[in-house]
Amino acid sequence: MTRVSTNAVALLAVLLILGTTAYGQNPVWPLKGEIDLSSGYGDLRAGRFHVGLDLRTGGRIGAKVYAPVDGYIWRIKMSYRGYGKGLYLKGDDKHIYVFGHLSGFPDAITKAVTDEQFQLERYYVELTFPPDSIRVKKGDLIAFSGQTGVGAPHLHFEKRTADNLPLNPLLHGFDLDDRVPPTLERLGIQLLDNHSLFAQGRRKLFLPVKKISAGKYRAERTLALDAPFGFLVDGFDQMRPGGMRQAIHKLTMYIDSVPYYESVFDTLPFEVGSAVSLLFDPAEAANGERRVRRMFRPVAQDAIWPEARACYGGRSPGTCAYGVDSPPRVGRHEVLIVGEDAAGNRSELTFHFNYVEPGSTESAAARSSYEFQNDTTPTLEGYELADDGLIMQIRASDRKHYLFFRAKSPHETLLDPHDLESYRLQDEIKNKGIDLAVVGWDGDRQLRSGDDQFTLTVPKGALFRPQFLAVKATDPLRGTQPIPVSQVYRVEPQSLPMKGQFKVAIKLDPSTPGIRQAGLGWSAEKGDAWTWIDNGELGDSVAEGTSSGGGLFTVVLDAAAPTITGLNLKNGHKYTNRRPEVTFKLSDNLSGFEDDRAIDVRIDGQWLLPELDVETGRCVAKLKGPLDIGKHQLSIVVLDRAGNRAERTLEFEIVKQSKSKSTK
Repeated sequence: MTRVSTNAVALLAVLLILGTTAYGQNPVWPLKGEIDLSSGYGDLRAGRFHVGLDLRTGGRIGAKVYAPVDGYIWRIKMSYRGYGKGLYLKGDDKHIYVFGHLSGFPDAITKAVTDEQFQLERYYVELTFPPDSIRVKKGDLIAFSGQTGVGAPHLHFEKRTADNLPLNPLLHGFDLDDRVPPTLERLGIQLLDNHSLFAQGRRKLFLPVKKISAGKYRAERTLALDAPFGFLVDGFDQMRPGGMRQAIHKLTMYIDSVPYYESVFDTLPFEVGSAVSLLFDPAEAANGERRVRRMFRPVAQDAIWPEARACYGGRSPGTCAYGVDSPPRVGRHEVLIVGEDAAGNRSELTFHFNYVEPGSTESAAARSSYEFQNDTTPTLEGYELADDGLIMQIRASDRKHYLFFRAKSPHETLLDPHDLESYRLQDEIKNKGIDLAVVGWDGDRQLRSGDDQFTLTVPKGALFRPQFLAVKATDPLRGTQPIPVSQVYRVEPQSLPMKGQFKVAIKLDPSTPGIRQAGLGWSAEKGDAWTWIDNGELGDSVAEGTSSGGGLFTVVLDAAAPTITGLNLKNGHKYTNRRPEVTFKLSDNLSGFEDDRAIDVRIDGQWLLPELDVETGRCVAKLKGPLDIGKHQLSIVVLDRAGNRAERTLEFEIVKQSKSKSTK
């Protein structure tokens, strides 16, 4: 990170201060006109919370971005990914304001950034400016919106404390005319005991809800249950009718008028991002249902960070589930779930359930039976690794049965016969060449494939709780591109709550053709595209990488060079513009580009600043200064992660513009 001197930005400070108008102390939105959101604070992202607001710009690039408060420009960060072009402003109100996915800055800021980029010959730079060297007043122009980094055109906006704690802007000075209460679509029931299952071997059951009136919902089916359980809510919030859907700011649950659970998205520290997989159901998210929220604590409160406990479900002890922390009461019970947005709009969902005696035939859930008539030995027909345990489908006495086994560490005492049956059936799974184990209860743990070529390492602390994991070789994949050059392995389950990441390694035959272009690939399911996750040394006898979930893993060969198409300059052509931009499109079939150093564009050996849109592949390279009249040579060199190289060279000429006719 580069620190820019006060002298270097003196002119910039003058330019920004000139013409400044005095404003009051209340912050203003960074965009003028009606504010509309595409993503809200607390929305689910891969392995983290969305800790800002995404402001829509009508699909356009170049909307003016204004300082929300008096302060100074503190930091500029440039990248192809993440926030793209990002600007950080320190306000006189002792808060930090962040603006992401920008297309550019006022000329003086742009000059400070590009000077640094050309000096280092890097697009990726990070500059910090001395306090008050670039003063701005509330309402001053500081940037232009864009779509750099990731996503369609929009402005990512954050408000943080002086200690870099992200705040929900809608609760800290930035109001919206929001009169739309949250929408509640489904109510889920998650069984939490050690034995019970719903029909078809499910641990979860979702009920539709009916809208009774504005902000009033009811689940009309009354369930009878005889096992401890927790609730889930599938719902969303909108800032206007028909607007984009966001996470609900606050969820509160009462059972028989007693508060059971409360989760609020107000402050979400960066370091607690992985707790997102505890609040949002990860299995539902993997199936596209990204707004299913748990109304209970799936792991003990002391297993997460103190900073995350407000969003995790308040400060009270326990799981916030019915029948877990205290003995359940047989009879009829009323549940009230309240969803509130940051503007105070409120929706209510009511539901009734009957708690019945254990083993009652009225219960919607059935306890797994581990005793079979005539001493029949059950045979295994299939299994599924659920979020909280192992579900086995067996056949005994010509009937299909489903059994559930909780993930227990080896330290736990065998309490009843079903534990013995669990270990017997687990051995039956292992005899099929599947490495099945409970991990997350001690230090680093490894699982290996039956052929000993695949290793999954679970580092200490990577999981929130003990969890079943399985590793197995799968059938060869046919007709896929690129073609795997190793056996394909599956890790189950695909999604689960995680604090960290797995380490994955696949051994390679050193004689494998093209081994220097081979790397570790991941895919969610058969038929899906492969994603390059290799972070080892290409050409080694082991392909290595990390993953935050299960799925398919193999070694894939990337022997294809990147492609350079649509180059705007033509070989042998003449141009009158002495500072021509070089534009072209980049694409790669698999491994992609590591960072800005993968792209090198030069004219006569002079480096051009390359700006890449990673989603469209469009690259624009700019000169620092004008070219001389005469002939020039352009060279473009691009490297992907697998080391494949693409080159384009050509010669063009800069000529004087004719008074009678210009040459383009």
